[in-house]
Amino acid sequence: MHQETELKRRLYRTLLAIFIILAGIFIGFRFFATGIGSFFGIISKIGKPKVKDDTLAPVPPYFNNVPLVTNKKLITLKGFAEPGSTVKIFVNGPEAASVVTDTSGVFSADNIALLDGKNTIFAKAEDVYQNQSENSKTIETVYDGKKPKITVTEPKEGSTVRNLNQRILVKGSTDEKSEVRINDRLAISNPDNTFEILLGVEVGEVEIKIEATDEAGNKEDKKLKVTYVRAGI
Repeated sequence: MHQETELKRRLYRTLLAIFIILAGIFIGFRFFATGIGSFFGIISKIGKPKVKDDTLAPVPPYFNNVPLVTNKKLITLKGFAEPGSTVKIFVNGPEAASVVTDTSGVFSADNIALLDGKNTIFAKAEDVYQNQSENSKTIETVYDGKKPKITVTEPKEGSTVRNLNQRILVKGSTDEKSEVRINDRLAISNPDNTFEILLGVEVGEVEIKIEATDEAGNKEDKKLKVTYVRAGI
């Protein structure tokens, strides 16, 4: 009986010792893991450089292929600036548009309204830290929505032309610099906006079509009919 009691006491003490050891291992592991995590967290913070605010201003935007003269009241302006920056576009003073560049630095602003005549345009770029660039180079574009006026001085409408070479001299002028085509042939244009061409014709009624296109792309045409008679017939 005494031996049985002693065995029970030893078993109890052994189990208690095992429990204490396991509890100690568990508590130690948690402390160790926390310490290791803290250690590596500190190392991670030390190894990671601190990012400072960017104070460097972006370069000014650059416009690409802006027409010198246009017959479009609303135009699209394209160009380049710092990638991810906001480009503010100013037309004749006030801000007209604000667009963000893509990852390549390309921007495109649609439906920019122009005034009649000369328009001045410039832009600024602003990065994510609100640093602003200097003004871009100022560009100018002229909006001209008016068609050129054609005046024909020779020959007169309904007149009869007589000669032997089957040619009719067509002369006239436009009220602005224009490219002139007569019956689809390019006429000679002079600095004073006059034009002329010798037109080959057949005997009989001749229709003459004059088409003028100004620098903005506006077109105007004029038609007249004359009669060609070969002299001597």
